[in-house]
Amino acid sequence: MIYFSVLETFIFAGILQAFVLLIALGKKLNPSSAEFYYYLLVVISTIMLIARILGFTFHTPAVYRYAIFADTTIFLIGPITYLYLQRQYHTGYRLKHIHFVPAILHLGFFLTTCFISSENLITAYQTGTLSFIFFLIEFSGLLSFGGYLILAIVQFKRKLLAGQKKSDLVLMAAWLLVYITWLFSFFSTYFLGFSLQIISYDLIWVVIPCWIHLYGYLKLAGRLTPNGNQKPKFQRVKKEKQEVIIQRLEDITQTSYLFLNADLKLDDLAKKVNASSNDLSWVLNEVYQMSFYEFINKVRLDKFVNKIRHQEHREKTLLALSFEVGFKSKSTFNKAFKSVYNQTPTQYINNLDECLIFEN
Repeated sequence: MIYFSVLETFIFAGILQAFVLLIALGKKLNPSSAEFYYYLLVVISTIMLIARILGFTFHTPAVYRYAIFADTTIFLIGPITYLYLQRQYHTGYRLKHIHFVPAILHLGFFLTTCFISSENLITAYQTGTLSFIFFLIEFSGLLSFGGYLILAIVQFKRKLLAGQKKSDLVLMAAWLLVYITWLFSFFSTYFLGFSLQIISYDLIWVVIPCWIHLYGYLKLAGRLTPNGNQKPKFQRVKKEKQEVIIQRLEDITQTSYLFLNADLKLDDLAKKVNASSNDLSWVLNEVYQMSFYEFINKVRLDKFVNKIRHQEHREKTLLALSFEVGFKSKSTFNKAFKSVYNQTPTQYINNLDECLIFEN
């Protein structure tokens, strides 16, 4: 008979919860949406939990081999979480294949161990022969996990602090907490000469899935009310007034030179649409899903792209054109362009030229 410890029982419950999440989130899942990448995180976390409970409960050659394969997941959590966050703001965003090279390399290591006999593999585990390799794997996983966390903080700091997506702020906070815990466990074990049983690498393999699953249940709970209907949003601006503000914004965008003013402020635009600053800010956030500066930058970029399509960059520099549409500096323009189009202005122009050649 198999007996489960408290931790093993907890992990087993986590696996059952993971399957519940997979079923709940899998309904009408769109592979091109951001939620698809969160779904992948749940799949990965399920693999992690299954690997841990097998490792705790059974000590067979097959489990030892599976454990090496399952370690690949620590190189996928970082890039896929980062990709999920990017997809929240930039539809169609993709990561280059190089981001998944560490996972591929580790998978190659697993395939290499498949040529080792079961007896030799168990002996290598028990005698510590593989200890240095596992140290490198954990260290590399820690770098990957932390690297993408830092990248996400730098990339989304302004959006998160603005509170545009509170769920993403929760995700980032939990991600940071898990990383700090893992970092402490790693350095205390390998460099400070002591190891806490409570905070260990095995525990991290349980905490990461817990973080992912808890976030998923919060998303499900926040999306629906008990009666199955969507939660009503607080409407600061009535529907009729929203439509008036939107129409005036569209008119100003098409006909006015207001956005070309590099010193344009929220109050200035509010006066033009005959609304208070708070009402305009609410409409931009709720209807356009943008902050004031994101909105005006998008308008300016549209005008810049229009100039490019009319071949004005053949006669003027890109910097001159960016100044003409209202940007103050090259760095601000480049950052805004890449944020919207996921490429540099030069790359955009080269791609556009290739499309025109193809069409002709």
